[in-house]
Amino acid sequence: MNIDSNTVSLEERVRLERIRIFFGLARGNMGGILFGTVLIGIVLNFGGANFNALATWVGLIIVSSGAVMLYERRVQSAGISAHNCEKQLQMRIALGACVALLWGVAGYLLPGTGTQVHDTFIFIILSTMVTVGALGYAAMPSYYLIINVVSLVPLSVKFAYQFAAYSDRYYLLLAVMSLTWQIFVMKKARRVSATVIDAIALNEHLKNEIEEHKRTKAELQKMAQQDPLTGLANRTLFSDRLNQTIASALRSGTYFAQLYIDLDRFKPVNDQFGHAVGDLLLKAAATRMLGCVRDSDTVARVGGDEFVVLLREVDHSSSALQVAEKIRVAMSDPFQIQGQTIEIGCCVGVAVYPAHGRNEIELSAHADAAMYRAKQDGGNAIRLAEP
Repeated sequence: MNIDSNTVSLEERVRLERIRIFFGLARGNMGGILFGTVLIGIVLNFGGANFNALATWVGLIIVSSGAVMLYERRVQSAGISAHNCEKQLQMRIALGACVALLWGVAGYLLPGTGTQVHDTFIFIILSTMVTVGALGYAAMPSYYLIINVVSLVPLSVKFAYQFAAYSDRYYLLLAVMSLTWQIFVMKKARRVSATVIDAIALNEHLKNEIEEHKRTKAELQKMAQQDPLTGLANRTLFSDRLNQTIASALRSGTYFAQLYIDLDRFKPVNDQFGHAVGDLLLKAAATRMLGCVRDSDTVARVGGDEFVVLLREVDHSSSALQVAEKIRVAMSDPFQIQGQTIEIGCCVGVAVYPAHGRNEIELSAHADAAMYRAKQDGGNAIRLAEP
């Protein structure tokens, strides 16, 4: 089950985790219930319970237990989410309560008198099962509280009735023991539940902290590697990718190219329309450049109006020049920025590995020099680096 920490509150996630733990512990618990049923059935048989009534009681428990197992499989198949967990929990508690109620009325199958020993054994079996449930299902107090009520309370009522009807003080002792035991176990279970629930809450809080740390780390990493204005790679990330490409090309013997791009007439745009328009123009230019290259290539902003492009695995310089021409044409088309038609251009310097350099410094220097030659020749031009 996946939980979106951005849409589910901490309290809801704690509740959800408690329900998940509950279902995890409950899965396969029917084996223990059926074992307890066998023990109670043996006691009832030796105590003189009517055979037909006993068979009906056993059959009802088998049917109820089967319903519980089928529902648990359905929950496992459907999954537990913040949207369905409460309904799933309520249904599972209701089914479990049906089984516990059948246990609780087991004592009524015995004859009216002469069954002190058998009633005692039934009390021992039920109190043991309730105690195990109280400790085992500490994450969900409502469940073991309901199980306690529907199983031991009917038995306690029977003990009280036996004492009132037959003045049998042994049943008064059993009734007092039953109530005392329930109070004792419930108090202990509440303490255990509080500890378990606090531990779950702490665990979810720590998950929150870890997720927040991951998000902060990712944001810092993004800030360290991306240009904040355009979202393009920055100089650091470009340098890292360029050196990786150099190492790869050295092993495989392939070629790649580096383009150095400088926008023409950008400063007048800032002077005439302001820096806000200039920023929008840079973002629009970055988008156009990305549209001219492949997903495997890298476009980076390395200065105010300066960009670099890494073209991986080009066949030869003519391939790089074709991409450079696409970028030049894209930059020459007028931009529409806040109702203003702005015309700029760009100069592109092209350097190809290994003809124009075998390391980052040599390639960048040759691409930069080629770009400046394009500017000196009047701008809006492309120049290939000189060997």
